[in-house]
Amino acid sequence: MDGKTESHMNYRQIREYMDFAAAKGIVPGLESIRNLLAALGNPQKDRKVIHIAGTNGKGSTGAYLSYILAASGYRVGRYVSPAVFDECEKFQVLETIRDEKGKKKFKLTYIKEEEQVDSITKIKHVMEQGWETGIRKPTVFEIETAVAFLELTKKHCDVLVLEAGMGGRLDATNVIDEAECSVIVSISMDHMEFLGDTLEKIVGEKAGIIKRGSFVVSSPQEPEVEKILRETAAERNSAIFFARKKEVKNVVHSLEGMDVIYQEENGRELKIHSPLLGVSQVENVLAALKTAWVLKEKRGYSITEETIKEGIENTVWHGRFEILRTKPFLIIDGAHNASAARKLAESIRLYFLDNKEFHGKMIFVIGIFKDKEVEKIVADTAELADDIFTVTPPSRRGLSSERLKEKIEGYLQGIGETKHVESCGTVENGFKMALKLAGKEDAVVMFGSLSLFRGLSVRNLAY
Repeated sequence: MDGKTESHMNYRQIREYMDFAAAKGIVPGLESIRNLLAALGNPQKDRKVIHIAGTNGKGSTGAYLSYILAASGYRVGRYVSPAVFDECEKFQVLETIRDEKGKKKFKLTYIKEEEQVDSITKIKHVMEQGWETGIRKPTVFEIETAVAFLELTKKHCDVLVLEAGMGGRLDATNVIDEAECSVIVSISMDHMEFLGDTLEKIVGEKAGIIKRGSFVVSSPQEPEVEKILRETAAERNSAIFFARKKEVKNVVHSLEGMDVIYQEENGRELKIHSPLLGVSQVENVLAALKTAWVLKEKRGYSITEETIKEGIENTVWHGRFEILRTKPFLIIDGAHNASAARKLAESIRLYFLDNKEFHGKMIFVIGIFKDKEVEKIVADTAELADDIFTVTPPSRRGLSSERLKEKIEGYLQGIGETKHVESCGTVENGFKMALKLAGKEDAVVMFGSLSLFRGLSVRNLAY
């Protein structure tokens, strides 16, 4: 689209406009987002924010925290990226209400298309009217971040849970000056072309969300990661608290969820049930529990043992080892990098391959971005499948299904294995072919980029 459009756009036009902005790609930096938000009246100012960064687990940890806060009586605004099924998922409001019988229930709403139209029209107007010379125009993620602040402010949220898109130090969400708590989840190698080619450099970028004189919570980390986080927190005079795996015991995984016993700071034990699946949920729950403790003890939030349990056991978060149906099983997982692929492989073994009650085949549908560590993802997962269908993610960054097929076959040949590997082109085609092959006892696992699940195809064809 060129610079001249109607003063007010419809939703189709704003999607076209956002697609146009997306052509800029990823451009780290804070000058552009600061300039944009200043022109919009700085809607991010004086917001109570919980800011989450890290490589894997941001979404699940943010979901647990949002449900804990909502169960505790707070209206929670949430900004997540990327979306799983629908673009509107990126902007959420979560709260509890009473039904006609007086029973408390969770209410999750997305910011509607027409509301986004209002904000993006305003943003586009700002960008066309006297944009400061020498400052680049915002990227699509920066525009969406501005939408989040505008819309969630209108909803009068008590607290915002913001998920960094990439990195932390130069991520658009780091435009905030203060945070109730900075949360750093599991860190591993990803986005190396932007964040650095060593773990130390990547940790330094993630640690950039730590605010001066504030509080920080971290998931369990590798020793070298913990060292850098401690040093950064000390430099900024911030108190840092690490979640430890030893704080949970009696961990039981099943297809109904995860049960653990958590030892609180005061020594009391709390029985927790999470409905979310996957081996990584232990770390994610731990990070959420530690953050809830900081918010209660250091920030004065009205969080109780009851609201912690209630929040976690009602948490909903899509696209992370999510079972959409059974007979055959259909599982979707956003394992888009090497670390997440290893966790996915662990989960597949835990729930299926090591489960004596499972007697079916494993059928994979895989679509990966070409800027990821494709060979490592393949090496961690390909051996577990009986049949593999490759697809091309619907993105400029998507690795072609034919090229992915070649990489998988090359790896299998190298370890002396032969499997059925088929290039399917589109996501929908691969999905249909996998389901057509699957018998009632089998499991279809679709994983890679979360963009695979966008739109209607996966959810509609699942039932």
